Amino acid sequence: MNKITISLVVFVTLVGVLYFFDQAKESPAYNAVTKAEMVALQQKAAAYFTKFGTYGSLAGSCSATIGVFATPEISRSISKIQKFSNHSPICRSSEQLWAVSIELRSEDGFFCVDSTGFSGGVAGIIIDPGCASVKIP
Repeated sequence: MNKITISLVVFVTLVGVLYFFDQAKESPAYNAVTKAEMVALQQKAAAYFTKFGTYGSLAGSCSATIGVFATPEISRSISKIQKFSNHSPICRSSEQLWAVSIELRSEDGFFCVDSTGFSGGVAGIIIDPGCASVKIP
């Protein structure tokens, strides 16, 4: 190899290492913003229930066309959560319950909020409209 090729390889390696450390440093900040937006979503969903007396019909995704996940405010929150966490949130709802879980950045676990008022770390993604089934014991 000539000196230019070696220099280029060293340069690309250094950029990659710096990028990795920069991303690792930002993960806690992204996770904090994700959690804050999840709690804000929880407050918006509570307001929705107060107004309508229901969370709508059964929904198995965040892109539901009716019910709590179809409102513009909650749709925007879900988009922000996806952007900050770099993962797709999981949403579940019924007429009286709802929950959203998300995988945090840098394999820092999962976070969940639901209609019972729970917000916190969980063991995995939700399968029903509540965080109880995945709460960390």
